[in-house]
Amino acid sequence: MRRDPQLGTLIRNVEAEAWEGDFKARDRTVEILIDGKKEPDPALLARAGELVADFDTFERRLNDYLAETAKEWASDAPELAADISALRLASIKLRSRQPVLVDFDGPDVDVYWSCEYADGEFSGLDFDS
Repeated sequence: MRRDPQLGTLIRNVEAEAWEGDFKARDRTVEILIDGKKEPDPALLARAGELVADFDTFERRLNDYLAETAKEWASDAPELAADISALRLASIKLRSRQPVLVDFDGPDVDVYWSCEYADGEFSGLDFDS
């Protein structure tokens, strides 16, 4: 276990070779996962701190991306567009040499939704059922 001033308590997950924690974002809790074996990866830990410190901007960009993606999918797949509109941020995963992975809670618990975040931009919204 490790205490971080911005992220709070981080707990080592040996099997995942990562550190897990969460933070409050208004009315919900967002999980965070940071690569690292004996300690969280310092660069990823710093990046996670930046995301949490400017979470309002991160979340606004995410919501804009989801709204635009739902609009793009509306004519071809209206049921998926409705699901996209209902997605809520669940977790942020920071892995070495990979874009940040954002996972969502959606209206169907059997469908896994995620997208990537790199260089201030979201992309690659996808689902797996």
